[in-house]
Amino acid sequence: MKIGLISINMHTKSLNFACPIHSWAFQRFLKMHGIDSKVIDYTPNYNDDFPAREPAPYYEKKYKALLEANPQTEAGIQERESKLRQYKFKWEGYAALNDERCERFDKFEDFVQTYYDKTDEKYDEVKLDRVDSGFDCYICVTDVIWSCDEYWGFDKGFLLDCKTMENKWKISYAASRGVPKELEECEEAYFARAVSDIDFVSVREKSLKEYVQSLLPDKQVTTVIDPVLLLPVEEYEKILIKPEIDHYIVVYYAMERPKELFQMAIRYAKLHHVRIVELTHIPVEGGMVQTEDVEVVQDFAAGPKEWLGYLKYADCIFTNSFHATCFSMLFHKKFFNSKRNGDKLSNLLETFQLTDRTFDTLRDEFAQRAAQKGLRRHYHSARILLGIEKRPFDREINYHKVDQILEQERKKSGEFILSAIDYAKQHPRPHTDYDAVRKKIEMDFAYYANSVEAVWVGGEIDASKEELRTISNGKIEFRRHNFKNNGETMVRMDLFERKGYTLEGWYIRIRVNREWYWVHKDGSIVKRDQDHRPSMDREHTLFKAGENIPYVPVEMISAMIADAVWKKNE
Repeated sequence: MKIGLISINMHTKSLNFACPIHSWAFQRFLKMHGIDSKVIDYTPNYNDDFPAREPAPYYEKKYKALLEANPQTEAGIQERESKLRQYKFKWEGYAALNDERCERFDKFEDFVQTYYDKTDEKYDEVKLDRVDSGFDCYICVTDVIWSCDEYWGFDKGFLLDCKTMENKWKISYAASRGVPKELEECEEAYFARAVSDIDFVSVREKSLKEYVQSLLPDKQVTTVIDPVLLLPVEEYEKILIKPEIDHYIVVYYAMERPKELFQMAIRYAKLHHVRIVELTHIPVEGGMVQTEDVEVVQDFAAGPKEWLGYLKYADCIFTNSFHATCFSMLFHKKFFNSKRNGDKLSNLLETFQLTDRTFDTLRDEFAQRAAQKGLRRHYHSARILLGIEKRPFDREINYHKVDQILEQERKKSGEFILSAIDYAKQHPRPHTDYDAVRKKIEMDFAYYANSVEAVWVGGEIDASKEELRTISNGKIEFRRHNFKNNGETMVRMDLFERKGYTLEGWYIRIRVNREWYWVHKDGSIVKRDQDHRPSMDREHTLFKAGENIPYVPVEMISAMIADAVWKKNE
């Protein structure tokens, strides 16, 4: 059986150190158990045309384009100013660190080329809808792969929902959704349908398990550990690069820039007379750790192997990163965590009974010791006895206990994935008629009058399944709430009238992942251009009375709209 692994690996905007490592770790684990697989060279939809090696020109272009925008509302103005700050920050940061970014990218590329057994061909969700990659079983592997992007929506590849994956075995291993956010009804419905078609489902966080089971009560969902924890530490020691410096602590932060992380690290470094190594993906020339009292070394050119080396040989690790915490445990390092959005880090600490490694606990200990000495608010002052400061920092971790828990979790997680693959090898997958499934999905279908002069002539409205409304631009829209994309509904011409005009027909468009597409009479679709005009001739796109609205073989349709086409009477 040919197994394809789909994950966040090389193609990550931030060049997150863990992304290529956890994909390799999972493939390596399978190999150690006699299972061959290939990592699919897969670009997520949200990467779009992002130039990962040299991002500065990309953000410069977005910044300058946004300068030309002229929002009319207060909310629009505020959003524009916020995005301008973000684009400028990234543009200037990446420009200042361009050489380091290029070196880092090349190290990521080298890691993938050296350690992956991967496909020669590159894929994205669109290509996997058209081109069969040749696998009998697909496994989506770990980290934040089930999130719904603000613009691009869900990535179908990560949900194993591309057309070429239909009727192939599907397994998820340690999937995560990241920070939970409220989904549109159609998005949640799509997510539930996609996950329901995965044969063996495992997730990384307890909250995601609970969420999936709230949507799919009959679905068996298992929590498993991240792939980096499946491998014994010796596997990482074989590939890491030992740093040239010693007697240092690591400050590694991902996504957020937590001030407390920097403050606590500086505090520790001063007390223990060690330097700080700052590691991050955030492009800030000179780094975020600002102090004149401690030597700070920034390495913006580090790759995955250098990152592992820094963690392995650190005296202590200060981080808000899930994977840096995983490796802190594997390397038996002293570490402390700052808060992180979402629950993936807190869930990890709870699993391994390490919740006392948070700054909240550390602050409590500082305060307790200060109180015992009769000190008040300014217990952190340099005048305070050294012992009050050092002892909370110096508390040890019971790694014997951590290793016992890890052994249990490895056994459970390993049994899940190995037994799932074994079952798939031994059994044919039950056949599913995916077109029949799609044809049963209900959605909104709207007839859009496309003129403020148009009036309603369609008669009474059934409020249980229909709606007539005037939208913000003053034009009328008639909406059906239980429309089925099954190719059996005829277009209506008896809904609107416009003085001096004849209703010629309709141009039909659909919204998929927040992008609009024109529908042709054969059910094929084409992306709507910037001028919003149909991209084919009228013969293929203009729907007239008595013609069927075609079945469109796309599942994640959030809306289907018919735009009125008016012809002026002579």
